[in-house]
Amino acid sequence: MDKTLGGLGDKVLANDRANIESKVRDLREALKSEDTAHIKKLSEELQQAFYAISQQLYQQGQQASAAPGGNGHGPAAGTAPEANEEGVVDGEFREA
Repeated sequence: MDKTLGGLGDKVLANDRANIESKVRDLREALKSEDTAHIKKLSEELQQAFYAISQQLYQQGQQASAAPGGNGHGPAAGTAPEANEEGVVDGEFREA
């Protein structure tokens, strides 16, 4: 979870990041005990908090791809793929 949260960087709001970090700390403390019901409860709360952030990031990605010039399917209109030194143009293909 720490690596995932760290990898998201500034995409996660500070209060959301603090909430998840708090839940991680609480869960780590609970793991020292043998109260499985409490551990399970905290684990589920952490998972739900992560789901909420994932959903926010997904929506941000959808909004970014809906922005003018971005359809989420490649370069924006008016831009062409760049040719490498040998004159070969990199591109993508889809099988029909």
